[in-house]
Amino acid sequence: MRMPQQTISWTSSFVSAFVGSFSHVGLDAIMHRDMSPLWPFARGNPLLGVISTGALHVLCMGLGALAALVLAYRTVVQNRSART
Repeated sequence: MRMPQQTISWTSSFVSAFVGSFSHVGLDAIMHRDMSPLWPFARGNPLLGVISTGALHVLCMGLGALAALVLAYRTVVQNRSART
């Protein structure tokens, strides 16, 4: 893909892993009955069925498409600025 390699800081790595891990647990809790996302503080799954599984899939696909558009836009802008 010929994307330039960029170094990231330890803080950025930590925050990304933290947000990614807990957002994954939250999204799984919405659709999986056997999840207990607030354990050991609370039993059960209060997030189950907040939105339908189909709507959750559409939301994830939409956010993925938005992220792809942002990445494409940033790549185009960076390539233009590199040429000048």
